[in-house]
Amino acid sequence: MRRPLIVLLWSGGVEDEVFVKLMKESLEQTTSEMSTLDGAARQLIANRLGAPFNLASTLHRLSRLKLGLDQPQVLTSGLHKLLNATLFHIKRDLKHKGRIKVPHSYTLVGVCDEDDYLRPRQIYACVRHFDAKSGRADVRYLEGRFLVTRSPVIHPGDAQVVWAIGEPPVGSPFYGEGNNLPNVVVFSTRGDRSVPSMLGGGDLDGDPYNLIPLPELIPRYRYNPANYDNPRPKKIGRPSTIDDVADFMVEYICHDALGMIATNHLVIASTSELRARDENCITNAELHSKAVDFAKNGHYVENHRIRKAKYDKFIDEETGMGLKPDWQAGHGRDPTDGRYYECDSVLGKLFRAVDMPAGNHQESDIKQQVPTAIQRCIASHVAKYKDEIQTTFSSPTTVAFIQSLLLRYKSELNHICVAHTISSESAERVSEVEVMLGINLEVSSKPDLIARMKNLTHSLANAIRHQLKATEAETNFVWLGRAWKAYLLTSSLGDKTFGALSFSWLALDSVLDALQTIDERFLPHTGPILPPFAFIPSRRSEPGENIPPPDYDNWNDWVDSIREVVQDQSDDTEESNGQSSTTTNNRDNRRNTSGSGNYNSRGNDRTQRSSNSGQTKGSNGGRRAGYRIIASGNISF
Repeated sequence: MRRPLIVLLWSGGVEDEVFVKLMKESLEQTTSEMSTLDGAARQLIANRLGAPFNLASTLHRLSRLKLGLDQPQVLTSGLHKLLNATLFHIKRDLKHKGRIKVPHSYTLVGVCDEDDYLRPRQIYACVRHFDAKSGRADVRYLEGRFLVTRSPVIHPGDAQVVWAIGEPPVGSPFYGEGNNLPNVVVFSTRGDRSVPSMLGGGDLDGDPYNLIPLPELIPRYRYNPANYDNPRPKKIGRPSTIDDVADFMVEYICHDALGMIATNHLVIASTSELRARDENCITNAELHSKAVDFAKNGHYVENHRIRKAKYDKFIDEETGMGLKPDWQAGHGRDPTDGRYYECDSVLGKLFRAVDMPAGNHQESDIKQQVPTAIQRCIASHVAKYKDEIQTTFSSPTTVAFIQSLLLRYKSELNHICVAHTISSESAERVSEVEVMLGINLEVSSKPDLIARMKNLTHSLANAIRHQLKATEAETNFVWLGRAWKAYLLTSSLGDKTFGALSFSWLALDSVLDALQTIDERFLPHTGPILPPFAFIPSRRSEPGENIPPPDYDNWNDWVDSIREVVQDQSDDTEESNGQSSTTTNNRDNRRNTSGSGNYNSRGNDRTQRSSNSGQTKGSNGGRRAGYRIIASGNISF
């Protein structure tokens, strides 16, 4: 739920206290869940954060390995920065966007009742999701009175009340496995007008609809839905040319008034006694509907027709200018600087209900740099395959490969950070933590720029996983040894070295994937939401059930090697320098040989062959095409 829907329901008679209560519950739940690994994973998924680095999945798997933030040497400075930035981002959305979580509500794609079974204003919805705690796919049939909305909401009639029929009776077209249409909402085809068309002119070509069952959020006052005439598409009377396309693009940039209309609508509704029922709001709602279709039909909204907000409720005596409501103070602005007044509307109350954390949200007071507890936990499971991965793990070529890969990664990551800094005058680039989460903590009004940053980060993260993973000519033990070495080296650097923190989380995710690939009993897959029409299992493995026991006989050797690796690198500087030319020659040789008996580019001493392959494929010694290592030197670990 966001500000436009809040204003619409508030205008329909929903009390302010209902929204404030939901806001406080969201804050309490978020703060509570951020204190555990599993809870933090749920918040990352709910807010779509950290997807390129699989942060939510990694935190969840660490939790299943019995690790917790309250345990010593688990919470490092880098992890603390990630959690702080996540909490700051969620609170910022709550404060400046009113992004409140509504319990027991669903967002489902709408479809029509092809069998003509439902009566007018009836809906049918079957929600099926996988419960990780019980290991079963739960099915719930929605029943009773529901409020249905669709984005965008601006007219008072853009929220309608419908009746969900619940579990379908025997003989209905929705009865029985394969007919229950899971995770969609079915609308009736009867009546004078379809419900989707009442919701801002919605249709059933993939539009999502929000279903809210809470009785306290159902407005007391009902409004007839808007009914606007659709203008005919603008025609030029001749075949279009590329010049016409260019002219329309310029016209669209100059006359796109959607944001202006929506902002003025909120300000007028929050300051008027009639709220969204104000005549100016009704007019802006019609103009908003026209502006939405500007790209489709070519008809734009003239600026002079937009009803503007009049900031005349409070006047600054010194300047004579009107003060704005405090909820309009953007992120980074002080609502008490004399340009804003304390608004008594629901938006003002929600704005003041959230206190943003003080201080630098990108800093951490945690001194712990190395996640020793996580290293030891993973080492106890990796130790089971000590003999199988020893060759790859101990090879100098593995270290050289990881150093080169990290250099390339740092260069690409630095480019992403610099290219997506919002202000060209700012000396601060986007931080590594922000790139990991896919956010910008300075502003939130550049969704296109942030989306592009996410896409580039996805590509970079996938390239690193691709390089750490085993090729067709290698075994999964080579993958495990290489990823485990990469994690130990980069996680030991902490978050002081740029790029090491995010690279270590990629390596950790790769280690866990390798362990699960080698032995499926290691953290058995619990699964996401099951797709429609998928078979519902009667029993799944409990989380943490049948996990192979760690190898406590050999794990101490692996724990000791964590510190020894760092020490060996500093002690053997001369030896490493002497090997640099040899490594370069080997790299050149790997480009022109099949790898038989030589070092390959993935870091193992001998080229590993799969059981059905007698020779390595290609002439690049195992390196995948399209990812050339351009490192000119080594990083001192």
